[in-house]
Amino acid sequence: MLGDAHQVIYVMSGSGKIEISNNDGETILSDKVQEGSVVAIPKFYPSVRVAGDEGLTLISFLTSPR
Repeated sequence: MLGDAHQVIYVMSGSGKIEISNNDGETILSDKVQEGSVVAIPKFYPSVRVAGDEGLTLISFLTSPR
């Protein structure tokens, strides 16, 4: 079920910034990412990805309890 999924992001190329907020709207992570970075986003936490000048290519996986 997607409602139970955490999200894992792997940056394939480029760089940028990822911001993650909690349910109260507080920023819990605001960090630069680059090629090779891995970020885990807990379920129900909103996030934003912003590409840098050279772009940002990433792949995202959703976890599953199955």
